[in-house]
Amino acid sequence: MAEEMERGLKAYGHPVMRVRIDPGTFPDWCAAQGASPGSEGRKKFVAAAVFERYGDQS
Repeated sequence: MAEEMERGLKAYGHPVMRVRIDPGTFPDWCAAQGASPGSEGRKKFVAAAVFERYGDQS
């Protein structure tokens, strides 16, 4: 499903950045961030990865 979404976004010219989540360390990362390891944790993890790569874009 993620690959299909990636293709669709790229087709419309949107930039796409793949963020790999290690299932072995992700729960500990979420606990350290005060997030659940579900969608909340994934959103925070991706936001942190984008910030690490591109800095504050606001």
